[in-house]
Amino acid sequence: MLDDLAEGELAYWYAFAGIEPFGDEWRQTGALASAAANFAWGAKKWLCPEDFMPIVREPQSPEQLARLVEACFVSMASAQGLPIIDNRPKPPVASHR
Repeated sequence: MLDDLAEGELAYWYAFAGIEPFGDEWRQTGALASAAANFAWGAKKWLCPEDFMPIVREPQSPEQLARLVEACFVSMASAQGLPIIDNRPKPPVASHR
């Protein structure tokens, strides 16, 4: 790729990156998303780019991940005023004879 650059083009891109950084796609996307959200939702709660960027976390067990996903769905349903229905199989009840 360097062989294909015209003389001075690498210096141009280096200078351009100093003014308008590229390569941090999450931050760029977060900036656009936060601007759109702040415009659409008004000033109730101002969001920043970090609100739209993934959080690096330690690896989780399948059980931890399932609880996290469940909490997200319950939160979304509650925010929409939807009822929370737990249709998971119930463990058998031990009978006493």
